[in-house]
Amino acid sequence: MSGELGSSSDLAYLHERWAASASVGRSAKGLRGRLRRIVARVVFSVLRQQLDEERELRAHLVRLSDALATRCDELTDAYEHLLVETDERYRQVASGLVETATTLDHHLGRSTDGVDV
Repeated sequence: MSGELGSSSDLAYLHERWAASASVGRSAKGLRGRLRRIVARVVFSVLRQQLDEERELRAHLVRLSDALATRCDELTDAYEHLLVETDERYRQVASGLVETATTLDHHLGRSTDGVDV
C-alpha cells in the first residue's frame, strides 16, 4: 500500500504529546522549583478532576485516531485489491467479446481483416 495512516507522523505526534502531558513540570530544582511545586499542588488540587477528565478525553481521542487510521488502511488495501480484480475481469470480458465477435464474423462469412470469405 502507498501511504499507511497507521504509521503517519500525525499519529506519532499525538502519541508523543499525550505521553508527554503526564510528565510536564516535574524537573524543577531549588527554591524556585519548590515554590513551583507548592503552587502546582494547590492548582492541581483545585483542578484535578477536570484535568483528569481532559487527559482521559485525549487518551480516548488518541485511541480513536488509531482505530480510524487502521480502518482507513484496511479500506485502502481492500480498494486496491478490488481495482486489480476489476481490471482483470474487464480484460477477461474484453477478450471474450473479441472472441465472440470473431466467431460471429466467421459464422456470418465475414473476414476479420475486412475481406469477405
